[in-house]
This record gives sequence, structure tokens and C-alpha cells, in this order.
Amino acid sequence: IEGMGLTIEDDGEVALLGLAIDSELAPASREASELTLASLTALLREFLGPGWQPEMVLFSHARPASLARHLACFGRVPMFGQEQNRLVV
Repeated sequence: IEGMGLTIEDDGEVALLGLAIDSELAPASREASELTLASLTALLREFLGPGWQPEMVLFSHARPASLARHLACFGRVPMFGQEQNRLVV
């Protein structure tokens, strides 16, 4: 998708899969960030098995009122108000 990119950082122990959004081409939205990381999580489960879940899920936006969908999708409650949108694997 134009204006979006995936970043990967690996320090040998954990990998950080980040979502980079060019704010001039595609203004960041909570929905776009969540949908992209949820899709990436589903894709990784196809390869790693249905029980796989990220170590942490980080979002730059504020915590929503309900976390039920986040817990169902990621298997854990994300951390909100972070510097970037990322999966820690």
C-alpha cells in the first residue's frame, strides 16, 4: 500500500516488526494501524501455528474503551501510547 511500509529490527533475541506510515501520503489512523498489525499477526499464525502470539503489541494511539477485540486478535492486551506501532516477536 502506498504510504505504508513494514520495518524489521532484530537484535538477536527479539525482532520488532514495525508499521511505518508516511503521514503525507496516508495519514495514520487507529483503524489502519490496528488492521495492519492484526493482518500481520494472522499471517504469522498461518506459518507458525494457530497458538502463536506476539510477545508484545505496541500502538502509538490512545487506549480504546474496550479491549475485547484486541485480546481476541492478539492473545494479549496491547500497550498504548508507544513511540511506534509494532509487534515484538
